Amino acid sequence: VALVDQKRIYRIKATKINDCPADTSITLLPGNANFVNLNPAKVCDNIEKFKLMSKPQYGTWTGKGVIDSLFDPKKAGIGIHELAFNSLDGCIKNQKIKLEVIKGDKVELFGLKSQYCRLNQPVKILTSQVGGKFSGTGISGNIFDPLKAGLGVHTIKYEGVAKSGCKYVIEKLVTVTQPDVNFTLPASVCIKQPSIYLSARPPGGKFYGKGVIGNLFYPSKAGYGTTTVMYAGESVGCSYSSTKAIKVA
Repeated sequence: VALVDQKRIYRIKATKINDCPADTSITLLPGNANFVNLNPAKVCDNIEKFKLMSKPQYGTWTGKGVIDSLFDPKKAGIGIHELAFNSLDGCIKNQKIKLEVIKGDKVELFGLKSQYCRLNQPVKILTSQVGGKFSGTGISGNIFDPLKAGLGVHTIKYEGVAKSGCKYVIEKLVTVTQPDVNFTLPASVCIKQPSIYLSARPPGGKFYGKGVIGNLFYPSKAGYGTTTVMYAGESVGCSYSSTKAIKVA
């Protein structure tokens, strides 16, 4: 196999079996003439690194932003970059292409917090880039409803194509919580019984009701009959309350 640096035409003479002379010609092209660039001419700096492609497929790429034949727009930076390809068989040497990296649009979300209580009202999400589409559990249009989303961690996604032609994908994790509220209280007590200590979870709340002082319930102060004790407060941004009845006899 001959390596060719420039186009050459060869004339070949041959003799057929019947001794009739014949000749023909073949054209050998430089190896680089067989190169086909399969890469985009322009990419955005906010995309992930991608594999550089060409025909022939096997070889090595070099240039700014190139590592193991992967091109990283973020590492290359904004501008026009010259990359070079060398095939493994040595037929294609230092074949150069140009690849431009343009600035991707910065897209931001507004009005969406990272944590909600399950019973919070639905919220409207605003963006710095119109024309995209929201997706995720609890999403309807650009409204996020914690109750519909349910308890747990949810990924809210906003994606589209900016005026520059660059695609964008914004993801935000949103946690929907609901405090597990509970406190201990006997169903009935004697009016002469000493004060009862009240304990509850989550900590930090307060007790309310007739006969309640701080974390103590006084049957004698509550008086005869059935009374209600409530425990309420706020935890991880969620308001909570729980009530229980107690009979004083």
